[in-house]
Amino acid sequence: MGAPDGQAVGRPRPSWLSWNSGRRMAKQQIDLDDLTPDLVRVWGYDEDLVLLDQDEDLMLYDVELIPVLVELSADSNCPKKDMAYYILCQFCREAFTHRGKREVNSIREVWSSMPNA
Repeated sequence: MGAPDGQAVGRPRPSWLSWNSGRRMAKQQIDLDDLTPDLVRVWGYDEDLVLLDQDEDLMLYDVELIPVLVELSADSNCPKKDMAYYILCQFCREAFTHRGKREVNSIREVWSSMPNA
């Protein structure tokens, strides 16, 4: 739960956040090239942070984000645990059914490189 000013207790509010209609939004539109595991981790632990108004989940469909999505979905203290799990499952399902062999091999490579996979 956040502090009264909307800032997570014990965590500084990143400079790229601002308030918009009572929800935290990125000050500028986030370019997909700027989407990092650290940014996804901040998103996962902030109930009010929205990266994109519509289809935010599609923004997180990236092989490089699989480890952080697994981390978030496995943490019972993560407010977006279920959303991270949903995104992870949907991305992998779509990759295995609609994308090429290269994408599937990349996912397998990431899974196999994770501890306890």
